Amino acid sequence: MRKMSVIALVIWGTPLYGTGFVGVGHSNNWRTYVAPSPDSGAVVCAGYRVFKVNPSGSVAWARSLSNYCEGVFTYASGYVVVDGYGSDVHIHSLAADGSEQWGYSYTLPGDYNNVRKMVSSGGNLIFLFESYLSSVYYPLLLSLTTSGNVNWAKSYDVPGLINTFVPYDGGYIISLLDTTYNRDLVLIKTDASGNVSLARTMGAYASVGGSITVGMVVIGGDLFVSSDYNLLKLDNSLNVIWAKREGSYYLARIEASEGENLYMAGDWDEIFKIDTSGNVIWSREYASSLNISFHGMVLSGGRLYAVGDADALTDSIAVVSVRTDGSLPCASHYNLSFVTSSVSPSNITVSAQSRSVSKGPSVSTGSASYTLNLRCVSTDVREASGNICGGGGEVYDASGRRYDRVPDRPGVYFIKTPEGAKKVIRR
Repeated sequence: MRKMSVIALVIWGTPLYGTGFVGVGHSNNWRTYVAPSPDSGAVVCAGYRVFKVNPSGSVAWARSLSNYCEGVFTYASGYVVVDGYGSDVHIHSLAADGSEQWGYSYTLPGDYNNVRKMVSSGGNLIFLFESYLSSVYYPLLLSLTTSGNVNWAKSYDVPGLINTFVPYDGGYIISLLDTTYNRDLVLIKTDASGNVSLARTMGAYASVGGSITVGMVVIGGDLFVSSDYNLLKLDNSLNVIWAKREGSYYLARIEASEGENLYMAGDWDEIFKIDTSGNVIWSREYASSLNISFHGMVLSGGRLYAVGDADALTDSIAVVSVRTDGSLPCASHYNLSFVTSSVSPSNITVSAQSRSVSKGPSVSTGSASYTLNLRCVSTDVREASGNICGGGGEVYDASGRRYDRVPDRPGVYFIKTPEGAKKVIRR
C-alpha cells in the first residue's frame, strides 16, 4: 500500500484549492443583486435582506429592509442599498461591517422608479433609474453627494426598457432597449453633468426584454456591450470596432471584467469567460438541477460571485462562487461560441430634462440573520478532528474531481468532512 501523509493547516480558513461553492437561501421575491466587497467576498441582497457572504460561504453580517431590495452597490465608504420602487425610494449607506452610516427617503418624479445601477464618480454617487413618466418608462440619472444630498437629476426622452450604465470618457453611457424601435439597443452618451453629447440606435435587436438583458464594461478605453445574442466592441464615439453573436441566439450579457477578459451570464445556469476578441476561454453550467437564472455577477478578491434565483420565480436565491478558471465539482462544460456579425448604427436625437428630487426623512435598516445552505465544495478548509480517513467524507483532487475514496495512486487529495477538511498526499 502506498504511503499517505496528512498535512494539517495552520491558517484558519485558508483555501487549499478554492473550488468554491453553490449556496441556496430564502428570499421574499425573485430578484437578487450583488456587489463586490472591498476586502473579500460579496454583498448580496434579495427580498427584505442584505448580507455579506464570505469566500467560505458563511455569512458575515445581515441587515433587514423595510421594502423589497432593488439594488446593492459598492463605493469607497462601504455599500449603498436601495429599497422600494414607488415614488418614494429608500437609499442607505452601510459601512464595511454592515452598520448604518446614513439613510434617507427620496421622492422621485416617476410614479414607479426602479434603480438599475449606481457608480461612484467625481466624488458623487450616480444612480440610473427606470422612471415611469407620462405613462412610459424613461431613463433618469440622479446624482447624490456621499452624504446623501441631492446634486441634480435628469431624465432622457427615449422610452423603453432601461438596463444599465457605465462611466466612460469623462461622462456616462446609458443603455436601454427602445420599444419604439422594435427593441433596438440604444446607447446615450452624456458628460459628467448628464448632458447628452451623442445618442445612437445600434441595430442590435433583442428578442427578449427586461432589465437584465443588456450588459456593459469598459476595457482599455473600449466599450463592450452585450444585448441578447449580440456582442459589440465600440470606441468612444460609439463606432463599431467589431460585432459578433452567439450562433444559437443564446441570451447572454456582460456582468464583469478582469484584465483582458470578460465574464458573461447566460439564461439558465451558465457562466462563461471570453477574451476581448470574443473568443470563449471557458464556459460552464453550474448546478443545473437548480435552474439558476442569473441576475448579477461581480469579481471580488480574485473570485467570481454570481447570484440569481433558483427554480425561477420562487422564493429561493442562489449564490455561486468560483475562481477565475471556472472550476467547480458541480459544473459541466457548456458548448457555445461567437461568430462574426454586423450591425447598423444610426444617430438619433435625445434631449435631457432636469427633474426635481426631494430628500425626505431618515430611514434605517434593522438587525437580521441569514444562512446559505452550501452545495459542492466550500473554500473554508480547516483542520479536521478524528479519523478523517474513515467513512462519511467527500474526497476531491486538486482539480475538483470527486472520488468515493482516496485513490491508491500518487497525488494530492482533499478529504472534506462536516468538521472541516485536510490535505492528503499519496507518495
